[in-house]
Amino acid sequence: MLNDLFINGAIVIATISLGNQILINQEVTPYSPFKIKLFFSSMSGILGILLMINSVQILPGVILDFRNIAIILSATYCGFVSTIINL
Repeated sequence: MLNDLFINGAIVIATISLGNQILINQEVTPYSPFKIKLFFSSMSGILGILLMINSVQILPGVILDFRNIAIILSATYCGFVSTIINL
């Protein structure tokens, strides 16, 4: 279980680092151009998919994953439109 949580954390950190390297000269705010918001929301969507694939089974029928982190990141940096795209 702890190994799976570590893997989820590593996926989150790696995706944030990759996105930071790609958007290194771009400022990502709710007032950014739609193209940047679309890219950021698609990266957050991919992050959510990866986190759902690598979910942690705590008990039979109880699953824990970090997919909400992708939605929170999208809402914080890009606003409402990006969050709706990410869902």
